[in-house]
Amino acid sequence: MSEFSTGEVISYVLGDAPPELAAAIASQLPADPELSAKVTMFNGSLSGTEPDSARVVGEAVPLPSNPIPPPPRRRMRWRVVVAASVGFLALSGIVWGAWELFKPKPLLQDSFARPWFDSTVWHSERPIVRAEKGYLAMVNRGSVRTQKELRAPFDLRFEWRWRDLAGYPHYSETLSVALSTTGKHDKEHSFYIADGIVVAFQTYPGRVGIVRGRGAEAAGTECKDGTLPFGANEWYRIRITDDGDEVAVYVRGPEIDEAYWTKPVLKQSFAGRGGGSYFSIFNREAVGGVPHESHIRNLEVWPLPPPEPKPGR
Repeated sequence: MSEFSTGEVISYVLGDAPPELAAAIASQLPADPELSAKVTMFNGSLSGTEPDSARVVGEAVPLPSNPIPPPPRRRMRWRVVVAASVGFLALSGIVWGAWELFKPKPLLQDSFARPWFDSTVWHSERPIVRAEKGYLAMVNRGSVRTQKELRAPFDLRFEWRWRDLAGYPHYSETLSVALSTTGKHDKEHSFYIADGIVVAFQTYPGRVGIVRGRGAEAAGTECKDGTLPFGANEWYRIRITDDGDEVAVYVRGPEIDEAYWTKPVLKQSFAGRGGGSYFSIFNREAVGGVPHESHIRNLEVWPLPPPEPKPGR
């Protein structure tokens, strides 16, 4: 009569039995026909084949002269875990690949991470620019214009900081972004942009203005002085949206109201567009022998839904 329980015999067949139990069962197999029958039966049942000892119930089971314990088996649960892990990794790879293929892509992008001026992206009418590692520096009306045409609607985003090289507020920096422009500048001082809608970030009064035209023909708007306290050597996030009708400006940075990143600090509508179909970024010219310098980085241009048609248009 076998002294081992059915559970112990099954664990032995599966290879899960402790070493002491496995050795005890193996040593008793040659002298215990009933134990041998159990082992043979469970071995066949768990492997999916019919054991020879099942021919006649109670029939003696022929034993080999030197019975060898069955090799340990990999438990089914580990197979399930491995299969599930492989499936999960495969599915993750498919999902990631699909996202990379179909995710929204910017119309234009330049982080300025490399100390190299990318002429495939930018053209400079006034090449007083310096490519540094991590940003592009513009000096004394340095100017860059996109190589590709970018017609509204679009959403322009970048980061900006300025250097106080004058130490005198009246000679503080101004950074400007011209929309719907050819990117050309006047040939004489102050080398201002020749056309387009200009968004000007003025550090001395702490404000932004949006204007089209020059002199008596200029039309536009600006926020109150002190609305945007642009400190030197601080990075500010700039966002300008142009839907083909309305230009809106958003700003985020130190000491600036966080609300101006979720709602425009300034916006202005313009009927019709002239000039060109590029955008340009430029800084202030040298004044009184004082240089001016601005840095930009992490620039992206994204598609923007066009405005809803207005009644009568």
